[in-house]
Amino acid sequence: MTDLLYYRAARSWLIYLHHLDWREELEILKHECSEILFAMEIDDLRGAGNARRQFLYMTLMRTSRYLENV
Repeated sequence: MTDLLYYRAARSWLIYLHHLDWREELEILKHECSEILFAMEIDDLRGAGNARRQFLYMTLMRTSRYLENV
């Protein structure tokens, strides 16, 4: 079951990739990395996990908005 879901999600992701604004995505990635690094520097593992969770959520929301408009 997991393999089937992975391959279905991977196909959707490949379709989505060429529609990305890569400059914006790089800025988002830089911001995510800086937030996680800051949390790790102050030994806040929970904060690092929360930052990762939030950025993953935002990525899923951007993907969902794109797929709704296709």
